[in-house]
Amino acid sequence: MKTIKIKSFDLAHTRVEEDFGFQKLVLAETDKLPLTDSKPGYAEGLKKAVQTFIHAYQMFDDALKASASVPAAKVATEKDALRDEAWRAMREYVKASTGYPVAEVAQTASEVYELFKKYGDLATLSQTEETGRLHNLLQDLEAVDEARMTAAHFTPLVDNLRQREDEFLAAAKERAVQEGAVEVGIIKQSRIAADAAYRSLVEIVNALAVVNDEDPYAEFIDPVNAHIDRMKTVLATRKTVNAKKPSVPKGGKADYPLKE
Repeated sequence: MKTIKIKSFDLAHTRVEEDFGFQKLVLAETDKLPLTDSKPGYAEGLKKAVQTFIHAYQMFDDALKASASVPAAKVATEKDALRDEAWRAMREYVKASTGYPVAEVAQTASEVYELFKKYGDLATLSQTEETGRLHNLLQDLEAVDEARMTAAHFTPLVDNLRQREDEFLAAAKERAVQEGAVEVGIIKQSRIAADAAYRSLVEIVNALAVVNDEDPYAEFIDPVNAHIDRMKTVLATRKTVNAKKPSVPKGGKADYPLKE
C-alpha cells in the first residue's frame, strides 16, 4: 500500500497574507505530531523541525504586524468593512424580494439571489479572496438584463457595491505602496525563512512516514493535505479570474493592482 504523505505545494505562488494564513493553519496541526519520546514515531529531528517552524512563523507574524502599522492599512480595513456592509445589504434585500407580489420581480430576485449563493459568504473571507469572488459576482450582476434589475430596484444596490469595491481597491493599492519598503525588507526575509521551515518540516514528516509507517503522523498529514487542497483551489480560481481580465497595455496598469 502506498504511504500517505503531505502533498507537494509551492508557497511561492501564494500572496503574503495567504502564505501566512496557511502556515497558521499548519501550525495549529503540529500538536498532533509525536513530539515526546514516549509517543510512537517520535524523532529528535521532528521535534527540532517543529520548533524551528514555530519560531520562523512567529518572526513572520511580527513582521506582518509591523507592516500593518502603515496609515493606509487602517483605511483599507475600514473600506473593507464598508464593502461587506454593502454586500450584506444587497443580499438581504434581494433575498426578501424573492417573495415580492409581482411575479417578474420575484423571478429576477430569485435569479440574482442564486448568484449571491454561488459565491458564498464573502464577508467571512480574507480580503484577497473576497476581492476575487466579488469581482466575479459584480460581473454576473452586471450581465443581468438592465431593465429587469431596474424594475426590481436592484441597480442602486449594484452601483453602491461597485463603488465600495472600487474604494477598497484604491485603499489596498495605497496600502501596498506604503508597505512596499517594509515588505522588501523584513517581511520578505521572514517569509522566506518561514517557507523554508515549513518545507523542512514537510520533508521530515514524509521521510518518517516512509520509515516508520504513516500511522503516527496521519492525524497531522490528513488535515494539512486538506489545507493544501483548499489553497490550490484559491490559486486555480484566481488564475481563471485573471485569464478573464482585459489585457494590460504595455506600460499601463492593471485595473486591480493588488499586492502579490
